[in-house]
Amino acid sequence: MRLPVLFILACLLGHGVFADVRISGVSDLLETNVLAHLKLDDEACERDPARIRYRYEAAPAEILAALKPYGYYHAKVDASLEQPPDRCWEAEFTVTPG
Repeated sequence: MRLPVLFILACLLGHGVFADVRISGVSDLLETNVLAHLKLDDEACERDPARIRYRYEAAPAEILAALKPYGYYHAKVDASLEQPPDRCWEAEFTVTPG
């Protein structure tokens, strides 16, 4: 019984702290689907800034792909990314379903 608990703790401690990725402009259902498609929210704070930027640039296409099954084929995504030197990066996506 101890081994599974130790394994889970090791996994949790090994992944670090994750930044806050905010999605606005969509219902809770759509937000859940968007976050399921988004790869950026899986990146830890200590990741290389170039990797964060790469994932950030790919995020609007991932968001649009997550909305299409719900009939939103002409959505618009406004995005912002902040990478302050003394804090974890923060990303915000405002979606206008179309």
